[in-house]
Amino acid sequence: MLASRLERAPSPRLAPPAPPPPAAPPPPMAEARTDTPSIVATAGRTPRPAMEAAAPLSMAEKTEATDEGVVVTGARLPRSRAASRRGDWNACTVHDPMQRLSGCKHLVNPAAKGDAGIAAARLVDGLTLAWQGDWDAAVRAFDQAIALEPKRAFAYLNRGLAYQRNGELTRAAADLDLAVRHAPHAARGYYYRSLLRRQQGDIRGAEADAARAVERDPRYETVLD
Repeated sequence: MLASRLERAPSPRLAPPAPPPPAAPPPPMAEARTDTPSIVATAGRTPRPAMEAAAPLSMAEKTEATDEGVVVTGARLPRSRAASRRGDWNACTVHDPMQRLSGCKHLVNPAAKGDAGIAAARLVDGLTLAWQGDWDAAVRAFDQAIALEPKRAFAYLNRGLAYQRNGELTRAAADLDLAVRHAPHAARGYYYRSLLRRQQGDIRGAEADAARAVERDPRYETVLD
């Protein structure tokens, strides 16, 4: 009977095997740094090819910039052409023997807007009248240009030269002083003032202005006696 009970007793259950340990999690991804500035390439920052680099300004270009665009071309001509060379130094002034406005378009542009255009037209009138020998009318035209553009050294220069040709040396000196004041780095004002001072008998002042002109533009040495 005992044996029968033992046969009927259920056999003990075996414990299921333990599950395998979970796989190790992958390492965390490195977060992108937000403090690193992004690089933005723009067309404006692209370096230019070497062939496009701006060339240094020549002496003539520097003279134009400081002498209100007056191109002094005397030194570019053969030395034997002294008379023509002197004419070049007088270009765009009442002393211009060629009496041409074609080379002065960068200085006198009547097509400009506003007061600049009106002043340019008066400068053209002044030069034309001076070349015709009407010095009083030329001075009045330069007066109108200066009233519109009171810091225009080119206008003071030509009005001063008109006064000088008209025999009004004191007024001429005052205007050439203003031409130098408004364009202190331009050789041309010193050159013409040196001629006027020599005419007035101020030899020391004339020599000082001649030296200043040559210092600013050595080519003036070829026309200073």
